[in-house]
Amino acid sequence: MSERNFKVNFKYLIAIFWTLLIFTGCMVSSSMLKVNGVDNIVGFDKLAHFILYSVCSWLWMTALISNKTRKNATLYTISGLIILGFIIECLQAGLTKDRSFEFYDILANVAGTIFGTTIFLKLR
Repeated sequence: MSERNFKVNFKYLIAIFWTLLIFTGCMVSSSMLKVNGVDNIVGFDKLAHFILYSVCSWLWMTALISNKTRKNATLYTISGLIILGFIIECLQAGLTKDRSFEFYDILANVAGTIFGTTIFLKLR
């Protein structure tokens, strides 16, 4: 495997790992994720969604830009993460006991995705 292929594959692995981290974190009991004092801050949950999806979009752009055009990498990243966020919210409503579908989580996910992608494109 060439050094370039290794770097590209490593970027994909990092993006996949972060995506799985988001999925797992959103599907486990919310009591497992509580941090004393922090979880009581109004809007902290939405800020966490925003940051997680900003980082995730950056990682996916980094991976995809290696093999795709700028336009396709952007399209795949934004559409993929918006769909993922919606699916996770639906699964939370149906498969978890202490989590529910939250429209504002989806908005935070979308905002984070667009922000992360935009910052990536501006800096690249």
